[in-house]
Amino acid sequence: MDIISRASPSIQPSHIQFSTVSGSVTSTLGGVARNVAEAAHRIRTSSNPLSKDDIMLISPLGRDSFGSLLRNETAVLGMRTDGLTYTDAALLAQSAVFRTAVCNMVLDSKGELVGGVADMEVIASMCFKDVSPPPPTFPLLTATKIAAQLPRGDPLPLITMLDANLGTLAIAKICRWAHDRDVASEWELLVKSTKLIQS
Repeated sequence: MDIISRASPSIQPSHIQFSTVSGSVTSTLGGVARNVAEAAHRIRTSSNPLSKDDIMLISPLGRDSFGSLLRNETAVLGMRTDGLTYTDAALLAQSAVFRTAVCNMVLDSKGELVGGVADMEVIASMCFKDVSPPPPTFPLLTATKIAAQLPRGDPLPLITMLDANLGTLAIAKICRWAHDRDVASEWELLVKSTKLIQS
């Protein structure tokens, strides 16, 4: 989820610090991988409406209202939801630590970023084994927020997208999985891709 808070035009940037100010707050489903998965779904289904199951987003959710909203709105778009799941730890403990990933950004009245908080703990906590969705019927693209147990047989995806908010062990296993099967791997942010070196 993306939550954007923007100060009213009359508010000076210096007034935002250490206080609340008037403005607007909007939320969108957001998330780079979710946005990519939606775009791929829209492109794929525009040329062939029967190919709605070709795109799968694999992502952990928290047991909270944001998780419910993401699952429901993804279904409304006609996208697969079988890759949206809960981590083992979130299922067992139902801990507040495992909240649905949210990025909250605060903008000044000109739209410039003042600051923000990215709560991605649920994604960083995912292990390679935590999700085992059925493979897509014909996966042209698998956009993954967290790629856990990827398809083992044919048909394989042509592309696997990674979010560098993943833990380094999961990144290493996903990259090894893709390499061993000649599946292309793409990164959502080049600046974060240095985590691969750590993996």
